[in-house]
This record gives sequence, C-alpha cells and structure tokens, in this order.
Amino acid sequence: MFFNPNFLKASYWFDLTPPSLAPGMEQIMFGFFGAVLLLGIIVRLVAKHHTKDDKHLLKGFKRTGVMFLTMGFLGLIFFFFSFERIQFLGARFWYLFWGVGLLVWIGFIINYFVRVIPREREREVNRSKVDKYMPRAKKRK
Repeated sequence: MFFNPNFLKASYWFDLTPPSLAPGMEQIMFGFFGAVLLLGIIVRLVAKHHTKDDKHLLKGFKRTGVMFLTMGFLGLIFFFFSFERIQFLGARFWYLFWGVGLLVWIGFIINYFVRVIPREREREVNRSKVDKYMPRAKKRK
C-alpha cells in the first residue's frame, strides 16, 4: 500500500529519525529521481540541437533542462541520505522542500514561456522596424 494515512500529519514529515524506506518505495524513488535527471540531460541535448534559430526558445529549454538536472541531482542526494538513514539530512521534510521548490521553479519557467518570450519577440520586431531607418556606418571597399 503506497498511501499512508499519516501523510497528513506533521509528525510524519518532521520526524528527524524516520524509519527506513519500504523496499518497493526505494526503487520507485530512485527510479523517479534518476528519470528526472535523465530528462534534464535529454532536454538540454534536444534544445542544443533543435532550437538554434529561436534564441528565446533555446533559453527557455536550457532553463528547463537546468531545472530537471538540478532537481534530479538534489532528489538523488535526498534519497541517498534517506537510504542511509542519516538523521537530519535523511528527514522526510526535505522531500517537501524539494516538491515546493520544483513547483516554484516550474512556475517561473511557465512565466518565461507564456509572458517573457512573446514580449521579447514583440520587442525585437519593433526594434527591427525602427532600426531600418537608423543611420549606419558606410561600408568601405
């Protein structure tokens, strides 16, 4: 059974000496954090090879890749401390902080894709309209 009714109790999350993880849960958590790390590598590689024309999209995908790499690495570190049953660093509340941090980071990335990229593209279009009338240095032969 993966749902524990104690999930909603503060004593479950803030116990500094949590019991060891269930064997099935160990594999699931390791696989999840490993998949997040692998997803970060894949997103970075795909962004590097397929979005060279659009610098804003490239920057957004790089940010997404960094988020997945960072959160996967941190998740694996938290998993290691939990697996080794290190008292403070293996506590469950680190997973709460990880989840909240992930949600906040995803919010910033969504904001970048939804608000910032269209604004930057519009700014570039306006700039190019104005730049065609601006004087330039003469080319030398």
